[in-house]
Amino acid sequence: MFTGIIQEIGKIIKIDKQTGKTVISIEFESVKNSKIDDSISVNGVCLTIIKIENGVAFFDVLIETIKRTTLNNLLVGDSVNVELSATLSSKLGGHMVQGHVDCYGKIIETKENGDALECYIQVPNNICEMLVEKAYIALDGISLTIVSVDYKNNVFSVMLIPHTREITIAKFFKQDYLINVEVDILNKSIFNYMKIFMEKNKGNLING
Repeated sequence: MFTGIIQEIGKIIKIDKQTGKTVISIEFESVKNSKIDDSISVNGVCLTIIKIENGVAFFDVLIETIKRTTLNNLLVGDSVNVELSATLSSKLGGHMVQGHVDCYGKIIETKENGDALECYIQVPNNICEMLVEKAYIALDGISLTIVSVDYKNNVFSVMLIPHTREITIAKFFKQDYLINVEVDILNKSIFNYMKIFMEKNKGNLING
C-alpha cells in the first residue's frame, strides 16, 4: 500500500528482457533503507525487490504488468517516480494507492494555468466511467485530484502545482505522454457494486 506522495526520482540502470518477464534495475537513494521482498512503487506500479546490489534494486516485471502499464516503454537512463510502501505510522498525505495500475492513458493536451499545469488525459471508456470530479486518482504513482471528467470523450483533467512538477517526473508530462492510471479503490468498489446491483435487479427496476 502507498500514499501517492513520491519520495524521490530513481534512474533506470539496466533492462533485461527475458522469456515471460523483464528484469528492471533501478538506482535510488532510499534503496539503502530497503531489503529484498520490499514492495516499491515505480511510476505507480507495485514491484517487489528481488535483489539489491551496489545501491541498485532489481525487480521482476511479468507479462500482465508489461501489457497494462508503461513500464515496457522504459529505457536505460529514464527517470521514474519512487515511493516506499506505507507503514501504520506513515502520514496519509495523499490517498490509499494500491500500486495496481488499471491502464495507461495518454495526455492529449496540457495548459499552463497560472503557476499550475493542467493535463487532459484520455483513457478507455471502462476506466473513465468510474471517475468522479474531486475524487482522487494516481498518475504515475502521484496522488492527484480529478478536476473535470468528459464522459463523452473519455477524458479527465488534473492540475499539477509547481512543487509536484519539480520533485517528480511530472516535469516530463507533455502531449502524447503515456501515463499509468490507478483509479481510487473507493471509486472502483462503489462503481462495481452498483453495476452488479443494477444487473441483478434490472427486471425489477423496469417493472417497478
